[in-house]
Amino acid sequence: MKTYNSILIATVCLIVGTCTGIILWAQPISGDLTRIGAYPERWFGWHAPQQRIPDQANSEKSASKKHILVVGDSFSEAGRWQASLGDRYSFSFIHAKNTNIDKFVSRIERDKPDAVVVESVERFSLAMFGEGSQFMGRTTDTCPPATVHHSITTTTANNAVVEFPLYNRKTFPGSAKEISQGFHYVKLWSEFLRKPKKQKAVILDLANDKLFSSQRNDQLLVIRDDLLLAPDLDEKTIRTVHCSMRSVASRIAATGVAHAFLIVPDKTTAYQPFLVDEDIRQKRSVVERIVEADIPHMIDMLPATRLALAVGEVDFYLPNDTHWGYKGFQLAARLIDSELQQQWATTGSRE
Repeated sequence: MKTYNSILIATVCLIVGTCTGIILWAQPISGDLTRIGAYPERWFGWHAPQQRIPDQANSEKSASKKHILVVGDSFSEAGRWQASLGDRYSFSFIHAKNTNIDKFVSRIERDKPDAVVVESVERFSLAMFGEGSQFMGRTTDTCPPATVHHSITTTTANNAVVEFPLYNRKTFPGSAKEISQGFHYVKLWSEFLRKPKKQKAVILDLANDKLFSSQRNDQLLVIRDDLLLAPDLDEKTIRTVHCSMRSVASRIAATGVAHAFLIVPDKTTAYQPFLVDEDIRQKRSVVERIVEADIPHMIDMLPATRLALAVGEVDFYLPNDTHWGYKGFQLAARLIDSELQQQWATTGSRE
């Protein structure tokens, strides 16, 4: 019995010690790409301070603020761009996978928000607006006609956003839960050795090493599902997305509520001009093909994003994550605010 207990204690100490050593070297996990890809935060964790933006995806209505109903994915679910506009708007959020266009329009008619934002990241745009989409319910047999509308590509000078305190990423484990992340690394490393195709995060080489504050700042960590890494979509698929978005725009417009569409560029698409791989660099992104259809009140975020990168914005997308850093959330907030303010100015709504 004594020998058994000694072996058990030694085994536990060995496992805990190994996991502690791994996480001390790798650093506590904070990014979704480092989490699913088991890449060390030491390599891809950000070092430039970020703003600690609170979650304001759902906030209390106020008579002094306009209310915005948002349907989207994780880029809106986090409530970060909403918090950047929290001084002038309140918000309600519905995840696109938990509703459909009929329910959403009914919600608009019931709640009577001042505006609606329809958001989707590029890689989920097919699931939201493509053939067999749960959100659309069914593909419409008739396609609403295209309208002449100029997409927004720049911010306005007078739409400042709320700023929040800066903080630094945690690089040293401070709890048993964080030490246990060493188990997570070991488990995924073992799984990827046996089944390499299960590795969902991939690394692309960058020609510019000034875009990230991470240790490996000459590499771009992305999710394998980014559409720029997939075969080109045929025109029929893109037409279906166009028709679905026009149908959504038409139904929202019929309620008389101001609205905006935002297709968030995939991380690979945003950094495409800075990639070493020429084949990927030469491809046409899905988000570019979507916005060319002149969907009413479509916000074209890609030009403003690439301009920010071209002038040296660091960690616009977080190096360890599929999502933006605070500068990306702020840009989205400014563009959405600009689009809605223009509509309200046109219709004579109060500021």
